[in-house]
Amino acid sequence: MKEVIADLLLNKIKFNNSEEENIGHLLATESVEQEQVNGNEELPIESITKQLPSVKSHSNATEEPTLIYPHLNDLEIKLDCKENEWLLLFAFYNSNYGANTFTRDIVWQLYKDKRKTETRFKNLGTNWRSLFKKYLATVKENEFRFTTAGLQKVKSLLRLNDDTGENYTPRKNVSSGNTRSNSIRSIPVSRKVIANSIVPNEFDVYKNEYKEGLESFFRRKNPGSGNPNRIITIAYYITKVNHQEYFTEGNIDYAYRILNLGGKPAHLKQIIINLKNERLWFQKIIDNTTTGWKLTRQGEIYVEEKLPART
Repeated sequence: MKEVIADLLLNKIKFNNSEEENIGHLLATESVEQEQVNGNEELPIESITKQLPSVKSHSNATEEPTLIYPHLNDLEIKLDCKENEWLLLFAFYNSNYGANTFTRDIVWQLYKDKRKTETRFKNLGTNWRSLFKKYLATVKENEFRFTTAGLQKVKSLLRLNDDTGENYTPRKNVSSGNTRSNSIRSIPVSRKVIANSIVPNEFDVYKNEYKEGLESFFRRKNPGSGNPNRIITIAYYITKVNHQEYFTEGNIDYAYRILNLGGKPAHLKQIIINLKNERLWFQKIIDNTTTGWKLTRQGEIYVEEKLPART
C-alpha cells in the first residue's frame, strides 16, 4: 500500500514539472511572436522625420541679373544730354554706379576734361547745384551720394537718350550644371540697318552784294574729302556767312546735293553728334519741334584758322 501511494505522489510531481515547462515555453513563444509583430508596425511620422538625414536644399530660383553699363567713352558719342545730366552721369560712373559716395572735385575735373567750353564753365556751378533739388544729397563736407530719384534718373538717361537704341543689358549668371550639352542654338538673323531718311532743307546758297556763294566759300576753304571738315565748313557758311540762327541735318544734305559731293554719310545725325561730343564743334538747339545745331567758338576758330588745311 505504501508503495502505491509513493508511486502516485511521484507521478504527480513529474506532471507538475512538465506542465510548468510547457507553460514557460508557451510564454516565451508568445513573447517572440509579439516582438516580431511589433517590428512590423509602422513608426509614427515624427519618428521617421527625426531619423531621416538632413538634406541640403538646392534653390532653383533665378539670380538677380547683373547690369552691364556701357563705357563712359561710348556715352560721350551716343548720348545727347543736358549739361547737368552729364554731371550726374559722371558722378554715377565715379561712385561705383551709385553704390558709393563721391566728391565734387573729381566730378568737376572729369566734366572739365570732357565737356569744358567757356559757356559751360560759366554755368558749371548752377548746373551742379540744380542736382541737389532731387538727385543728389550731401553726406558731409565735399562728400555726396545719390538719392533713389537720382539713380532712377541715370537709368532713364541710359535707356531713353541713346540715339542708337542700345541700352545697358542684364546678363544672367548661368552655372555650368544648368547648361544642356544638346541644347539647340538659335540661328542668328542678320539685320540690315537702314539710315533715317533726311529731307533736304534749302537755304540761300547764292552770291549777292553782301556775301559770297556757298560754292565759292567751299572752294576757298578747301575742306578736302573728309566728312567732318565738309560738314563744319557748310555749317559755318550757314550760320556765320548766311547769318542763319542754326543749321539742320536737312541743310547739310541740301548742301551736299548743291555742291555735288560724293560720299555723303548714311548716318548724318550720328556724325554731327560725334563731332559735338568729341571735338566740341556744335551745340544742340531745339526750336519748337525742330532740332538744330549751331557752332561753338571752338568750331568757328577751327574753320577760320585751320582751313584750308595746310599740306
